[in-house]
Amino acid sequence: MLPVAGEGSRLRSVTGGAPKCLVEVEGRPLLHHLLDRIGGVCSRICVVIPPDATEIVAALRGHPAGARASVVVQRSPRGLRDAVCQALSVVTDPVLIVMGDTFFSQDPGPLMQSLVPGQGGLLVEAPGEDPGEPAGWVVGDAEGRAVRVWKGRKESDDARRIAGGFVLDGSALESLRSTPGEGSFESTVNEAIRRGGDYRILPVHGPRWNVNTPAQLEALRAWAHSMSHEDALHGDG
Repeated sequence: MLPVAGEGSRLRSVTGGAPKCLVEVEGRPLLHHLLDRIGGVCSRICVVIPPDATEIVAALRGHPAGARASVVVQRSPRGLRDAVCQALSVVTDPVLIVMGDTFFSQDPGPLMQSLVPGQGGLLVEAPGEDPGEPAGWVVGDAEGRAVRVWKGRKESDDARRIAGGFVLDGSALESLRSTPGEGSFESTVNEAIRRGGDYRILPVHGPRWNVNTPAQLEALRAWAHSMSHEDALHGDG
């Protein structure tokens, strides 16, 4: 599932108000790079878009994986939990959720394959310097199981920054179906963990970007331009 209904206000000076999932990286929309990465991982793809997003629909149809995707409309930007709830009639257990403003340099498929039936997961970045901005965080136990997630500032030295991706199991999806309008996305994951859900911390390999600001987009474009291996940009690795 790819939620791409956010307004992207911090990128407006670059996008002019166009969807940020369509910003170009090496001549291709960011959305196409993301579809490269998940197209071979997911048997079904659901993209959650804002109303009247004809440009996004056209971009989807221009990519082999996007052409087979289901499209769901989120009528107003009410956050990730609401976006997932809008897609509940389409997604299946387990569901990989990847934020639509994310760029992965490597295929997340092996991370998905490391999970056994009934497990969920949280994709995390390699330990590094805290960028000092609000983000998603997770702390885990010695066995690599998530203990708590939250959105905001880093609260402990052992917290890992969530890398724009989640795997929800059937119990979390059922919770969303039973209480579609309540709480945050993080509270849903925490409730699943509290009930005994086995959510694994899954370290992402290779560079990874969230594209929320002009500086982040510039850094991604500079990295992409410097890469000489075609598989880093076209999903062949």
